[in-house]
Amino acid sequence: MNETAIYSQDAEKALVGSVLIHQESFAELAVEAEDFYLTQNRLIWRAFQRLYRAKKAIDYLTVQDNLSIDGSLVQAGGPDYLIQLVNETISSLHVQDYAVIVRDRAERRRMVRIASEMATRAYDLDSDLDAAQGHWVEQIFTTRRRGQGACHI
Repeated sequence: MNETAIYSQDAEKALVGSVLIHQESFAELAVEAEDFYLTQNRLIWRAFQRLYRAKKAIDYLTVQDNLSIDGSLVQAGGPDYLIQLVNETISSLHVQDYAVIVRDRAERRRMVRIASEMATRAYDLDSDLDAAQGHWVEQIFTTRRRGQGACHI
């Protein structure tokens, strides 16, 4: 299975849309921008983070403005994508469930990346096996720990 298959477009959109319609939920979510596979959702999440840190409202207009100022509005899907997220999100009631799915898929992508790097290094007969094993154990532990207590702020 390739890394691109490990994400949920529906969960990413539902999570971002939920925050757009209920900004208070953002503070409760342990999700990082890098947890999003889709670039537009990652950019929008970064806008959420900037707005939250600045103690500003998180809604369609403020996010659009923030992305525009940042120069990433077009890459984030433009105003039409933001409107689509708002219109497709019926409720933010299950926002925590969407966050769990997004974090789970992100952690799985990280694990695939680590495993691939491990395999490449294992075939390199000139590499120091003990150092490589220690490095990968640390990487796996860090990835697992990050998934359990990440903070987006």
